Amino acid sequence: MTDNAKNSFPRSRPLGLLAGTLVVMAAGAASLDENRARFLQTSAVARRDLAESLRRFDQDFRVEQQQAVRSIDDRLKTLPTEEREHYLAAMRRFHNWVEGLPERVRDDLLAKAPDQRLSSVKTLVAKYPLPDVEARSPVDFIQTGGTGAFEVASLCKTWLALSPQERQKLDASPAGSRRAELHRLGHNRNIPAELTPPDYNEKHWIDQAENRLNEIRGSGTVQKDWITKLENRIAQTSANRKGDGKESPRPFLHRLAVNLYVQEHTPPAKVDSGRLAQFFASIPSWVQSTFNVFPSDEARRRLTLVYRLVYPHPQEFDPRAGAGTKAQASPSPAASKTAQPRPSAPQAQPKNATSKPSNPVQSPF
Repeated sequence: MTDNAKNSFPRSRPLGLLAGTLVVMAAGAASLDENRARFLQTSAVARRDLAESLRRFDQDFRVEQQQAVRSIDDRLKTLPTEEREHYLAAMRRFHNWVEGLPERVRDDLLAKAPDQRLSSVKTLVAKYPLPDVEARSPVDFIQTGGTGAFEVASLCKTWLALSPQERQKLDASPAGSRRAELHRLGHNRNIPAELTPPDYNEKHWIDQAENRLNEIRGSGTVQKDWITKLENRIAQTSANRKGDGKESPRPFLHRLAVNLYVQEHTPPAKVDSGRLAQFFASIPSWVQSTFNVFPSDEARRRLTLVYRLVYPHPQEFDPRAGAGTKAQASPSPAASKTAQPRPSAPQAQPKNATSKPSNPVQSPF
């Protein structure tokens, strides 16, 4: 390590850790029992990441830097929950934006003193726009890369059905093979590769996708050659699909239909924000990352849809349930009056229980 690198290290490290550290510290506002339950739901990889983040906070932050982070954390705790979540989401987006900069640009930015960094950020944002500050576009459904929402729901359901030993083994497997292995484990449990909502009609949404492509073609909102290629590929399968109905649509056509459904669909039943965050914390980081490409509000909407595919109303995710436990229906209003004021209210923690830190993975919302 060069002298310049050593000199810049104390300044660059806090910026890289700040967002994740504050997410961990802000989780302390929840009860010890709730944090313990959330921690036990996380994967072995997430727990190791948390331990490493806390170690780096203790070792790499100077005393005054630790005090500054705790001061920000104290101020965040005084805010209403919804407002605090917005601040943490902004920190996460900024952290992800910095991490996505070209290495040399990022190093130059982090090497600057804090009082000089803001002006540099304003200049860089113009050249490297934040990926999640733009509103949803009506043509987003033609993006067929990544993992579709129905498949993500299947992966989540399978992961939550695994035993701790199976999760640990899967986490230790090569990154490129995890999804296929998780699908294999799901197949063994009769979990389909995609969880489809009851109101999803494949033919209807394929027709809608074709019509939508016709509407946006030539509008100038997307490259014409891109739309033309999609239309040519669709034309190649239209005859087979509209014939005797025995031919299955090609994968890209199915994906367009799924994307359009997800883009225009409102989740049928709302989910408590705390429960949704716990659900997100319980899935592995390599599944969580599928939501990082979306703006915060859109990530929350899509996560809610995935949640309801895994837990159709009135079923709800229970963070205290062990790995492999089946979902339980939430208490009825009448039952909840005699049981607890709120179904999700944490129970009293045993005196001999030890608190655990929460998931260090940063939520997209």
